Amino acid sequence: MKASGEKKSRGGPPTPRRDQLVTELAKARLELEQIEAQRTAAKARIAVLSNELAALDAVSRAVAPEPLAGLAPRTPADKVKLFRQLFRGRTDLYPTRFVSKKTGKPGYAPACSNKFVPGVCASSRRSNAVTAPSKHSSPSMTTPSLPT
Repeated sequence: MKASGEKKSRGGPPTPRRDQLVTELAKARLELEQIEAQRTAAKARIAVLSNELAALDAVSRAVAPEPLAGLAPRTPADKVKLFRQLFRGRTDLYPTRFVSKKTGKPGYAPACSNKFVPGVCASSRRSNAVTAPSKHSSPSMTTPSLPT
């Protein structure tokens, strides 16, 4: 019989490979315990930081800084002015409204800045011929007329 201080081997007599596996298993369990301790510490740290951030946000909401003068437009007119500065379009091209003779529906077409100057703008001519682009009209104004 074995003495009470000796351990029973489950799988038979101790071998070098079995001893190696038991040692590695003990190391792996120790690593797992360390990782779990680190995870618990990290969760506690996250909770502390979250509470601190919430406290700072509550204080900063209570004392909201006033917008800096001159940076943000305050009146609707200032806002429109800022919008037009940021999104300004071409100054040489603008729309003109027309009503179709066939359908009666209104529409818009590009306008030439020299509409009433004879020989300059293609829209002032009443011919079906394709005209060459003029230096005073936009490229969209020289589209050919469709035959009727």
